[in-house]
Parts: sequence; structure tokens; C-alpha cells
Amino acid sequence: MTPTFGFQMSFNIALEKATLVYDLTREPTFRLCPADSEAFTPKFNEGDGWSVEIGHFAKTIRGEKPEQVTTLAQSMNSVKIVEVEKESAAKMEKVIVG
Repeated sequence: MTPTFGFQMSFNIALEKATLVYDLTREPTFRLCPADSEAFTPKFNEGDGWSVEIGHFAKTIRGEKPEQVTTLAQSMNSVKIVEVEKESAAKMEKVIVG
């Protein structure tokens, strides 16, 4: 790519009842597109990943209680969900987790 191309980041996540769209080059950057209603931009905290992480670190250093963050167990469960989704897609059938 040429140096003048610039930075671009985007993704689309197609879910069963909605699609999530993120495109850094558009306004609004983030949209939620439900299957049964109009697309909208949900409310979320200002900032990007870096500023939120730095703010969390600064609050911790000052002895303040920072906002709740995703725990290791929650992250692990997210990975398990993705693994089951991949298995389901590979088998082309529902996978029941017990």
C-alpha cells in the first residue's frame, strides 16, 4: 500500500438476530443492525482502547477503584464459546454443551 493510504480498521460481525458494524473511516464508527428493527449506534463510553487502559491504570495507581473489567474467567468463557461455534460450523449442526 502507498504511504498516503492511511490507517483503516473495520469489521462486520453477523449474528443470528443482528449485525455489528465497525468502520473507523465512517461516522458513526459503530452501528448495531438488528434483523427486526432500524440500525442504531448504541451508547458507549468515550475513548479508545489505549485511553481506557491508561485511565484504568492511573486510577489503580491513585488507589481509586476502577470500573469493572472483564475477568480472566469471563475471557476464558468467551474463548470456549468461540471454540464451540467453530465446531458447530465445521459439523454444520448444533453443538450441545453440557
